[in-house]
Amino acid sequence: MNNFFSLDCKTPPNHQKTPTEDGTFTLESSLFSENCHSTAGAYEETLFNYVHGTELNNKLSYPEINIFEVGFGLGIGPIATFNELKDYPGQINFYSGELDEDLVKWFKNSINDQAKDLFPFHCLEKNLSASGLTSYLHETENRRLEIFIGDFIAMKDFLKNQLSNIHAVYQDPFSPKKNPELWSIDWFSFLKDISNSNVILSTYSASHSVQKNMASAGWNVLITPGFAHKRSSTRGTLNNNIYKGPLK
Repeated sequence: MNNFFSLDCKTPPNHQKTPTEDGTFTLESSLFSENCHSTAGAYEETLFNYVHGTELNNKLSYPEINIFEVGFGLGIGPIATFNELKDYPGQINFYSGELDEDLVKWFKNSINDQAKDLFPFHCLEKNLSASGLTSYLHETENRRLEIFIGDFIAMKDFLKNQLSNIHAVYQDPFSPKKNPELWSIDWFSFLKDISNSNVILSTYSASHSVQKNMASAGWNVLITPGFAHKRSSTRGTLNNNIYKGPLK
């Protein structure tokens, strides 16, 4: 498995490197005491749960694909997305968010030439909106990456005015036990409000309380196979017929 980070990259503050079985590494957050990915494979889990889990391959006829990722972490979400969709000629708008700005700074300085060939991630520039919200942004002719910095709940109203017509939601915060606000009915209602009717929401979680909150917010809940050792994961749709993948 190719790794998209420099071999000599340092560990970001408040994190520890954890090797994974696909040859990539993840990070353990000292704040949440959890790894950002499964130790069975950071890159492969991202593909399974998010790039494939939201069935982006079925959206290649769209002139534009809009993605919202809940938790930037190491930045493997946009890397895997731009890599797997590198032949897609349309516009990809990838929006993410991160509580820890140091992770985004680390990401910019740690990616290698292979990652830069997919997208000039190192050219991300810090921006300050009129409302005072910080983001890191770069765009090319048909790719846009914007990472919002801060607490998702605190900036939810701002994001609702910035985001719309989302086709894929990568619901990837830390676990419901560690980060319950991002698994609530209110949060899933927000995700519904910014989404296209053909959206697919994908998450690693198979928690019954999470699935109940999704349903209460108006999502159709699908129980799907999990990655590696996980028995199940969850998908959400607003259109009963949009998801074509396997069910559990």
